[in-house]
Amino acid sequence: MKKSAFFVILIAMAGIPLFSATGNINSRPDIIKEVGPDLHYGVSLRNGFLKSEDGGRSWVGYNEGLPPRMVYPFTGSGVKMLTSVTYDVNDPRRVLVSSPRELFLSENGGDSWSEVSLSYPFKYSNYITSLALNPLDNRSIVVGTSFSGIFETADSGQTWTRISDVIPELYRGAGFYEEITAVALSPYDNGVLYYLCGPTGELYFSDTDRRTWINIDLPFGKEERALSMNFIRSDDNDTPGSPAYILQINTDKASWVYNPGRNWWWRKDMPLPADYSPDPGKMFRLEKASGKYGIYISSWHASGERLDKHLQFVIDKKMNSIIVDMKDDDGYLTYDSRFSSALETGAVTPRFSIEELLQKAHEKGIYVIARLPVFKDSVLYRYDEGRYALKDKNTGGTWGKLFKNEDEETGEITWDQREFWVDPYSEFVWEYNVGIAEELQELGVDEIQFDYIRFPTDGDLSAIQYSFARPGMLRIEALESFLVMAREKIHIPISTDLYGFNSWYRMGNWNGQNIEMVSHYVDVISPMYYPSHFPGEFLSDLSYLDRAEEIYREGSRRSSLLAGQRSLIRPYVQAFLMGPELKMEDEEYTMYLNRQIKGTEESATSGFSLWNASNRYYMVSDSFTDYFR
Repeated sequence: MKKSAFFVILIAMAGIPLFSATGNINSRPDIIKEVGPDLHYGVSLRNGFLKSEDGGRSWVGYNEGLPPRMVYPFTGSGVKMLTSVTYDVNDPRRVLVSSPRELFLSENGGDSWSEVSLSYPFKYSNYITSLALNPLDNRSIVVGTSFSGIFETADSGQTWTRISDVIPELYRGAGFYEEITAVALSPYDNGVLYYLCGPTGELYFSDTDRRTWINIDLPFGKEERALSMNFIRSDDNDTPGSPAYILQINTDKASWVYNPGRNWWWRKDMPLPADYSPDPGKMFRLEKASGKYGIYISSWHASGERLDKHLQFVIDKKMNSIIVDMKDDDGYLTYDSRFSSALETGAVTPRFSIEELLQKAHEKGIYVIARLPVFKDSVLYRYDEGRYALKDKNTGGTWGKLFKNEDEETGEITWDQREFWVDPYSEFVWEYNVGIAEELQELGVDEIQFDYIRFPTDGDLSAIQYSFARPGMLRIEALESFLVMAREKIHIPISTDLYGFNSWYRMGNWNGQNIEMVSHYVDVISPMYYPSHFPGEFLSDLSYLDRAEEIYREGSRRSSLLAGQRSLIRPYVQAFLMGPELKMEDEEYTMYLNRQIKGTEESATSGFSLWNASNRYYMVSDSFTDYFR
């Protein structure tokens, strides 16, 4: 049985409706590809595959057979997020689209779709960013990914190979490749591949055997984000010597066309992707949250003389914000909460008066950010006999990663669990955390910051049973559902903390964090670009201090491009030492901190936050006014 037919039968048995939508869409796509003077194809985060037959003035959805979007409030409308689109320049009715981890082919211009199989070496965690159909061989498909390189099939998806292993320019170390923004296969010479890598793009093409790769200078700079690339038919077939095909690259600001081996020119008549137009509420929140420089304060330091000392430190260093644990990493509410659900779970263990905290901070003009870990929560894990805890497929009990301990004197072996994860698919878990955020909003905090808004990444992940997962629901969609619910209730700025790699690359299939999706709901994204947490092989050609600065500079630039104008970027800066860094002397570790801040402030950021779990900010020497904009 073919994979496409099996896919239809499987999801029908699972009770997943195939989404059917054909109708006018009142928005432009996020990615657009020109097919002819009037015909354009596009894909949208929420509206699936779109087609325009009037030069981009109006768009119609063609999504019969594409899997449905599974996002709260589960109205049954929309299709799964599509990340890329391409077509066969010699047969434009052959169209290929991708979700983050699936391929769908149409042979009739989008009227119907069937799934194309993906298999080893392609993995579940790989995130698809770009596609190419071979106009000289309809069995050949090339797939570009966010961090796993380039894959190719020569037999319509039955088998795959990773061809980026022979392209040394792409490898970044530690198993990560540069993002493949776009790919295209030559309509002139079978096997010649073009690829764009990085968010602003470096363009390469190969010879037919792909042993030689040649760089092509682009006509645009780093201020433009490359979105797509494909060959189109030339509209000048009457002039002797004119090309039959030309290469088109679309960015977020313009469309560029290249006559291979000759010249570039700008296409002024190409429709641009959807603009972002914030509503007044969003504009207010962005303005309120912008330009915030601060430190993290644990709940144990959020009262009395300790609080006074930290607030004075913020003032002395010319900073203006604090991040305080209102819910700690174990799930306990650390302030004097009256939230009924938290009282019922036994989560309320006050360590400070929130009234005192807010009064003292606001008197000094200090902006207060309430930190709330979400899916890492030992209290909710144990509540109601572990109903909301992750389950173990093998034992039927609750799931967790166990750590081995050996007594040095007796040799006795014991095991303990240090992290407790609740089910990110659970609506009760979403409602519980949003309820806490609502109470804090009413009490007067300035911003809600969600941390541990992800799936677990350590332990035997294959043994996890997600009891509350709806059929067909992706991890990205679970986190999106929580953010949709939070955005309905929270009217002050929302920020969220993301892994460093999840802010550097487009991701989501692994731990659910996808920066593009998140940026549609939150006002601030705080990438945790801690240099010590990146694998040593990553950017290993740089010295340690140069590497730290580059991680923050390039990482923040990438985050800003991926988030667009929808969210501010306010990174967490590593104000602590670990591992070999502990051998640093005072001057070196101060420089280490300052180089991180220098990289941050030379990029498209709006402030930063210092993180030290023990609240010992010994790495800070002078005020940061030289870095503030």
